[in-house]
Amino acid sequence: MKYKFIALCMMLGLIASASFAQTIKVTGTVSGKADGQPLIGAGVVVVGTSTGTSTDSRGAFELTVPAGSQLEVSYIGYTSVIVDAAANLFIELEEDLDFLEE
Repeated sequence: MKYKFIALCMMLGLIASASFAQTIKVTGTVSGKADGQPLIGAGVVVVGTSTGTSTDSRGAFELTVPAGSQLEVSYIGYTSVIVDAAANLFIELEEDLDFLEE
């Protein structure tokens, strides 16, 4: 009986810890809003952390993040955006006209 109780406690502990460590796999693409062209090398970072990645030659990225996270997407010459993490994202960045004038 004692061993069943210990085993039950261990199982409940594992289940509880797994529920706190839920992550989602985010995939998506980043492109320019004006022309729809992929933005190669755009930064995609989990807000409040240093965890991130950059887009490939198709503007695509893949990142595993904690559930409920937000992502900041940035690219030189474009206005950064913050989006809620979801399984599939299509992100369009607008040109930063102030940056282009400098």
